[in-house]
Amino acid sequence: MLKNVLLACCATTFGLVTIEGAYRAYLYWSQPYHFRGDQGLWYLQSSPVTYNEAFGFDCVPGTYQGGYVYDGRVTECWDPVSWLVINERGNSGRIVGDYAEASLKVLAFGDSFTQRPIQGPDGDWMTWPNYLQDILEQELGESVHVVNFGRDGYGILQMFDLAAAKVAEWKPDLAIVAFITDDLDRARFWRTNTLRDGEKRVLVSSVPDPDPGWDVATDAFLIHSEATAEWCQEMLRTQRRDDPIVRELKDRVVEARRRSSLVASPWSLTQSFAFDVIVHGEPLHSTYSRTGPWQLPRHALQSFGDDSSMVAAVERLDESGVPYVLIHLASSGELEQGREFGGTGSISRQRMTLLRSLEELTGKQAHGTLDHADLSGKGSEELAAYFERDGHPSLLGHEFYAGVAASVLLSSGMLER
Repeated sequence: MLKNVLLACCATTFGLVTIEGAYRAYLYWSQPYHFRGDQGLWYLQSSPVTYNEAFGFDCVPGTYQGGYVYDGRVTECWDPVSWLVINERGNSGRIVGDYAEASLKVLAFGDSFTQRPIQGPDGDWMTWPNYLQDILEQELGESVHVVNFGRDGYGILQMFDLAAAKVAEWKPDLAIVAFITDDLDRARFWRTNTLRDGEKRVLVSSVPDPDPGWDVATDAFLIHSEATAEWCQEMLRTQRRDDPIVRELKDRVVEARRRSSLVASPWSLTQSFAFDVIVHGEPLHSTYSRTGPWQLPRHALQSFGDDSSMVAAVERLDESGVPYVLIHLASSGELEQGREFGGTGSISRQRMTLLRSLEELTGKQAHGTLDHADLSGKGSEELAAYFERDGHPSLLGHEFYAGVAASVLLSSGMLER
């Protein structure tokens, strides 16, 4: 009897270990960027941000050039970095018309899906709020001005922090909070310019501190004043690994990844990737739950009602009397799968709980992309055209999301044709 029990235990253990090992191998080969300490990091010649204790950071008007360093070589050059074309307001996208004189004033809040502009054929840098302005002017027959307050990396918490303040300052007729699934559990973060060992650094920190320690901060991206556009193109052409600037950037990448809790180990004995995906719906749940700093920190909230600043922001918005809507921008995977949340995977239990708590706290429904978009007859190639290679909206994607937002506003009764 005991022998049979031992054999059964051994067989079960062997099976579980085999499943875990096979799943780790699959993750390592399909998503190697989660496991490589020298994965890569983008760099800029100068910093586009300044520290802001209330909102995490401010964007500095201007254009910026930089590139990407991966595995000890330059793999991409950007001149300018498209998502860092910052207008004179410190926001993204073109500015057309006079906000003060517009018949309808709208503020849009979101993450990089809202913030990242794409250059149109006429040379203007466009975002979906820009296209929304055009659509609403045509539909309503009156002057409309939409201001884009999208900020890359923002989650729901910081969107509401910023919205409560800007609605009070700008006094719009209505506001939009547009989020992706990944925004639900993003924590507040702060970016700051500082020096470390005489080197300029742009750090991202999980605490509001203009000069944070390494225990709570890591590099947001790299800064190197000598990494000019001409140098980048030369390194891209030659693929040199022995260039002094390349070596310096590689060393900083490895250093940044070593400090970041984002990097997982395929040999870890303290976490089970298979268990995490079954129980939490995310194979890297334990990796993301570490206390170490990384570029996109997560929070452990189960309800937005447990965050006092979030509750206060919602109260301020309600007191302003300015109506606002919640819009979920479905990602490429979610559109292809026809699933509003989760896409090819499944939305984690925490995120689903947070979504419900967001609707309960605000008293508003989160309008979905799929409820306001006609995707009939569109194949994967057509849907893929809505997105850039990194998954952010293409120019066509910005037009698509603008149509979704316009449909939400017009069908909800907030606007009358």
